[in-house]
Amino acid sequence: MKKHFSILKNNATKLAFAALLFFVAGMQQVQAQYTTRTIKIGSVANSRWNDGYTFGGQYMSDTKLKLENPANFGTGGTVSNPITITQDFATIGSINATSLASYDVLFIGFTGTTSNLTPAEITAIRTWTLQAGKVVIVAEQPQTGYNPLSTAYGYPTVNAGYVGPTKPTAADATTIQAFSGPFGTVVGVDQAGSAQGIFTPDCFSTVTARDNNGKSTFIFDAPTRDLIFADGDYLTNISGAVSSGNAVSTAQDKFIVNIFAWAVREVLYPGLPKNNITATAGCTGTGIGTIVFNTPIGNSSGGASFPYLYSIDGTNFQTSPTFNNVANGTYTIYCKTAECPVQNGGTVTVNCAPPCPAGTVAPPTN
Repeated sequence: MKKHFSILKNNATKLAFAALLFFVAGMQQVQAQYTTRTIKIGSVANSRWNDGYTFGGQYMSDTKLKLENPANFGTGGTVSNPITITQDFATIGSINATSLASYDVLFIGFTGTTSNLTPAEITAIRTWTLQAGKVVIVAEQPQTGYNPLSTAYGYPTVNAGYVGPTKPTAADATTIQAFSGPFGTVVGVDQAGSAQGIFTPDCFSTVTARDNNGKSTFIFDAPTRDLIFADGDYLTNISGAVSSGNAVSTAQDKFIVNIFAWAVREVLYPGLPKNNITATAGCTGTGIGTIVFNTPIGNSSGGASFPYLYSIDGTNFQTSPTFNNVANGTYTIYCKTAECPVQNGGTVTVNCAPPCPAGTVAPPTN
């Protein structure tokens, strides 16, 4: 019997080991697929914009070369996933669920005129990007005052007040890592051209870079996990900050390819969308706690005259992000500034349970 049990045990061990090998092999195969998967970028054909501010245009030709260079993005490259860029959507009205379906990343540059991006196309883009692993990178221009997609996200741009250089905020390191990614660390970058944009207002956004005056210039939109530039000339060769050819050498080069390295990572390993307004509950006593707003903090784009105001009842607002002596319960959190309307951030629950009642010792029984 002991020998029979030993045989069964050995067979079970072999089966378990075989299953483990099968699992590991499967995981390695999945990992290999992620490691080598080609990332497909869709870009509006320059024939539609006809201004050079897209991957098919003359101002972004060097940027395109760097992204398609296998030494940068490809097997054995700094990022192991190849990138392909397709000029598409040449006809006005052609951006829709079907035409977007095959792409991982959508790039929208300077759209030029009010007729070049329809409301239906904006809706299609905003719907498509809600899928996990889909990324939109928006780099419109403030020159014409027409930035429809940025505005649809809630972050219109203006051609006024920019003072270079643009430098990262603390949020860059925890989101995009445009200034500290796999291609190197960058202290600051600059816009080019005669029109230089800032966001105003930038209500409730995750600002990852600001200019030298503290104006927001680069936003990570937490609910969609998309990236929005205040100006398309961060990505162009107009100023000479983007080097000629397919190599990465300048600070602007590193900034750009770090951004697309993040986009690759987001496609393969999507992060979780988050509300732009977040808060955390804590306990300070029996049935009493705190609610502390984590984001947003500070001021909106108007500066010190526009501090964020916080509320846990929608009526009473305060400048401090911390609410003390909050009774147990579920609270809806709100935020606003003088230039940003009230926005609902969802609910937070305070649950500071009372201590267990003291036990009673029963008398002994005979």
